[in-house]
Amino acid sequence: MKQWGVKKIVVVALIATKEGLTFLTKNHPEVDMFVISGDDSLSSDGKVVPGLGDAGNRQFFQVGV
Repeated sequence: MKQWGVKKIVVVALIATKEGLTFLTKNHPEVDMFVISGDDSLSSDGKVVPGLGDAGNRQFFQVGV
């Protein structure tokens, strides 16, 4: 978006991890962020820990897939 010349970027997220927020603020401090819920970290396979796990699977009723 920066390459397109967007002047103001706002991220609105339902869930974020501390790792993700730290990365975003370190690399893009000018981006505004609004997050509903935060979890501690990501597992080695990229799932939010603790918490929802694979939110996409849960959204489509595929828990345990």
